[in-house]
Amino acid sequence: MTFYSRMAVTQYTVYTEKWEKEQALRIVLLADLHSRYYAEGQDKLARLILDQKADLIALSGDIIDDQIPTQGAFELIKKIEGSAPIFYVTGNHECERDDLDDILTELKKYSIKVLDDKEAVFVFKGQKIRIAGLEDPCNRDCKMTKKDWILEKKNLFHKQEDTVSILISHRPELFYLYDRWGFDLVLCGHTHGGFLRIPGLLNGLWAADQGYFPKYAGGLYFHEGKAGNYAQVVSRGCAVNPIVPRIFNPPEIVVIDIKNKKLKNTELL
Repeated sequence: MTFYSRMAVTQYTVYTEKWEKEQALRIVLLADLHSRYYAEGQDKLARLILDQKADLIALSGDIIDDQIPTQGAFELIKKIEGSAPIFYVTGNHECERDDLDDILTELKKYSIKVLDDKEAVFVFKGQKIRIAGLEDPCNRDCKMTKKDWILEKKNLFHKQEDTVSILISHRPELFYLYDRWGFDLVLCGHTHGGFLRIPGLLNGLWAADQGYFPKYAGGLYFHEGKAGNYAQVVSRGCAVNPIVPRIFNPPEIVVIDIKNKKLKNTELL
């Protein structure tokens, strides 16, 4: 099928040497819902998420749109609330809303941890996991220059050696920050999968802030940063926009399993 609307579940596994015990942490990553309904009442999408039995749910921005009513997003949130700790960062579309503060307040009513420029400790089976979030550059009413924004953020987070560290950020291309912060895993969205894919030839035609033939349209990537190697997962997003069809590019929820079994060095966090 060329034009995709059926939701896919895409699964990746990364490995760490920081855990002593044999165990695995399952993350479900959701991005770019844009307040849209996947099915009436969001029941099908919620069930698909719940079936993954996540230990942690990451919402990496644009869950809520700036032009579409918020009901679709909050109906989904109500249905998955309580299934796992949920962590959230803003995307550019949320930041373009005039009522962003009200939106963030409403999210917190559902026990969602808003991590814009903040970090928290998540304890999983006795292991402390550091999880942080970067606010979208479009925040602050989009008035800061890119240079000033980078200068403000460059020392926002610092590497920690003794615990697995996860960063949620909407945009995948901000390597001038990710490379220096020393996170083990970076979770992103924003690209919508590059809209058009040609399997085996083209991973994405165009993505916001990357342009044509984006290098990071969607998938699992490994990087050598200034503060150490890290993995990055870029979601292709869950929204189905009838105006802009997804060609060979199904909407997806992403499942990431972090395990402590050593396989290849390139797969180690």
